[in-house]
Amino acid sequence: MNITLTVVVSAIVILITALVVITMFGGTVTTFSTISEATNNCRTTGKIACETTGQLPFTWETKFKAGDSVTDCKTLAQCDSCTACGWTLETQQPAGGGQTGSGR
Repeated sequence: MNITLTVVVSAIVILITALVVITMFGGTVTTFSTISEATNNCRTTGKIACETTGQLPFTWETKFKAGDSVTDCKTLAQCDSCTACGWTLETQQPAGGGQTGSGR
């Protein structure tokens, strides 16, 4: 009886959590007034993502409304990878000019 109750309560908690997440992220539809504004946004977010994570944003191929058309960042930026876009992961040097250890 206790195991069944635990399973049911766990399932309800998981479902409520899933509904909250879907509500938070599923309802937002991005709309840009012009293609130029959308293109600039795509290039900025793509460049930042590539330089920090080495990958394009997971929304790179998500359709959105720009002006009178529906498009995605892949189409506007005309590239489908960080390398093709010309953006690369920036590696940071450790403090001290890249030297590690005691320097002896």
